[in-house]
Amino acid sequence: MKTKTAIMIDSSIIRQIPKLNSPLFKQIIKYIHIGRFCLYISEIIEQEYLTWIQKEAQEAYNTVVKASESLNKFYDEPEIFGIKMHLNITADVAGNHINEILKKISSNWKNFKEQTDAIILPIGNDHGKLVMNAYFDGSAPFKTKKNRSDIPDAFIYCSLLDLLHEHEKVIFISQDKEFCNRIKNDNIIVFNNLTELFNCDEYKLTDAYFNELPDERKREYLFKYYKDEIIKKTKRQIELSDLISDIEYEYRANTIGNYRNEYSSAEFIEFNYNKVNNLSPNIYLIPFSAKVKYTISSEATNNDLENYSKERLKNLTEKSINDNGLYDVSEEIEYSVFGNVSVKFAETNPLLWEEQEVKDSLFKELEITEITVTIENIEKNA
Repeated sequence: MKTKTAIMIDSSIIRQIPKLNSPLFKQIIKYIHIGRFCLYISEIIEQEYLTWIQKEAQEAYNTVVKASESLNKFYDEPEIFGIKMHLNITADVAGNHINEILKKISSNWKNFKEQTDAIILPIGNDHGKLVMNAYFDGSAPFKTKKNRSDIPDAFIYCSLLDLLHEHEKVIFISQDKEFCNRIKNDNIIVFNNLTELFNCDEYKLTDAYFNELPDERKREYLFKYYKDEIIKKTKRQIELSDLISDIEYEYRANTIGNYRNEYSSAEFIEFNYNKVNNLSPNIYLIPFSAKVKYTISSEATNNDLENYSKERLKNLTEKSINDNGLYDVSEEIEYSVFGNVSVKFAETNPLLWEEQEVKDSLFKELEITEITVTIENIEKNA
């Protein structure tokens, strides 16, 4: 079994797929889950990526402001007491929308780091001196002496050299071919894109990879390799279970004010891999626990709100007055569930399983049909 290989992905690669959800990025996550790779992110690369997003957002906002203000020539701006009121509602709406998008991007980046167990490498205490020495000498990774544009890359190079104290080799993936050519050697392996990495015989999994594993290890690695798909299917099973419907009915009967709508979302699903039972070849029973977040929206009067305790009202995530003079209320309740799911894997080669649209499914999204998840029992914690 191969040991973990250190890998670092440059911002030039990450910027290509800002949502970090391409098949190749998903492949990286799978390889990390089974211990094939260990992902490191230089602090410089993270800042380059986040700064690029901020710059893109600012440019988009500036474009909206410029375009909307150009329409002012077609009408007179309103005046109050002779003072022109410069209003740009379009820009205000765009600004709020962009801010919400930035929050989602930040959350997405955080989730990616959690999914990959990424290790952030801060600038080392000795990096400044090493970079300045190379800057004046014109040594790697600088193109020439005193080339300021290479300074960020030089700090990334320092992080790669630090990794070689812990790893025999480190993989660096970047579209900056000049930078890659200046730093590559027998220990720093460079690729210009993820496709090159997964086409390399030394690092890609062979077709026989899972079949060559002992039965217990094969089961363990199948669960780890397809962890995200299994969790997604389990989440759906939980949310559609009769238990969740019964709990929703109980809460609905005690709605604050007049009921409007509700939804439940299963979160933080965890499996107990130490208690997996093999029901038959390729079918496993595995215990799970999860948090369910239940949200119910309603319209309430002030008297409705006064009828409930302060503890109950702490669950409110929204309380605003609408055009009818009533309160729009959203209440959020979290509880735990546990149980068992059976997971069935197809007998075909797992490396060939791909996401595809399920025509008979209520949900119009891609999923891997070679993995089936069924809840065998589910209970709510007391």
